[in-house]
Amino acid sequence: MMQLFLYDGSFEGLMCAIASAYRLRGDVIIQKNDDPAPLLLAHVQDVHTDSVQASKVIEAIVQKLGMETFKRVSYAYFSENPEIGTDILQFLRYAFKTGPSAVEHLAHPAVKPIFKASWRVTREVHLMTGLLRFSETKSGIYYGCYEPTYDITTLLAPHFANRLGDQTWVLHDVRRHLAAFYDQKTWWLAELEPTLQSYSDEEEFYRTLWQSYFKHIAIESRRSSERQRQHMPKKYWKYLIEIKG
Repeated sequence: MMQLFLYDGSFEGLMCAIASAYRLRGDVIIQKNDDPAPLLLAHVQDVHTDSVQASKVIEAIVQKLGMETFKRVSYAYFSENPEIGTDILQFLRYAFKTGPSAVEHLAHPAVKPIFKASWRVTREVHLMTGLLRFSETKSGIYYGCYEPTYDITTLLAPHFANRLGDQTWVLHDVRRHLAAFYDQKTWWLAELEPTLQSYSDEEEFYRTLWQSYFKHIAIESRRSSERQRQHMPKKYWKYLIEIKG
């Protein structure tokens, strides 16, 4: 009978589910407890999230397979693919058997889904480091909002904590109602509903100035919508200050 392991959606929960399912034989599915259940008969097991157990799994991955493998696994997790839990289980089974080089076996059926998912997440993280815009609100806090395809706020927060370390800011994933908050010392995640922001007078001035600059610097004869979409995919335009102008 199919074995179905349900976890709470957290990365720690996934690591605990993998620990529970790793040595089982036969068909195994790992998925978040709020994802639609597969249409099949299965023995269902709810996995309790244990931070100690999760840490042991993470430590085993890093020590035996290397940081690059752990990065691929963690980035793949943030893809939110409903099948990614099962894919990661199959990949780790193969990797622990093969060794650290397994992560480079891109054509192997156990490796390919992890590579594809982590590559897509990595690409969006890279794009967002250049496309995200923070604006000063009347309260003096810098606010940036976006709607990424993948759940990448956790991956972006350390970058902006380093880049904007002398500012207090909020990075808001509007679609997931999730935000990273930074107080010039540490950052943390919390739920945040979409809110209408009021910007400072200076910010409004610079936003208008930037919009005007972006509009007039363009050389009409060299305008290429296709090339612009390659560097700034249209799905991200909603929150770009220069496009709004």
